Amino acid sequence: MAQIETYAKSEGEKEFDWNKFLKKEKFTEEDLDNAESLASDWVTCACGNMCSIIPRKAGRPLDKKLARLGERFADYLNEMQENFTDPNEATSVWADKAELEKALKDEKKHFERARKGAIKTLEAIEVRSVEVMREYFLKMQPTMKAIGLKLVKTK
Repeated sequence: MAQIETYAKSEGEKEFDWNKFLKKEKFTEEDLDNAESLASDWVTCACGNMCSIIPRKAGRPLDKKLARLGERFADYLNEMQENFTDPNEATSVWADKAELEKALKDEKKHFERARKGAIKTLEAIEVRSVEVMREYFLKMQPTMKAIGLKLVKTK
């Protein structure tokens, strides 16, 4: 079965598995810097890793709801990056161990809230992308019929 090409791949970029990334148990600062950078570019963001047939302008989905979801996703990735502290590197900043533990606990709580938000937003992006593609194909049906093509339902 043929696989639909992602927008990222159609633009010569490497695809990124956002689901796999967000479900990781451990992150590094480098992981988060890279992910935040990818999320802030329409080609490599969560929307960019959806189907290349989604109508776009300069990479940004024309569908306003999908575009807003993509922006929200990038915001959550930014929050994850901002609220990540490697416990091994944080000890030199804090003199009081109790304050350090509280700060790390607070940052972890904010990090996890942002990660859960990113996961929910990614799920919404996936759902909306399918809706946008369905709408696209329905609009294209008369043209497809005219040239002898037809949509076939699959399981």
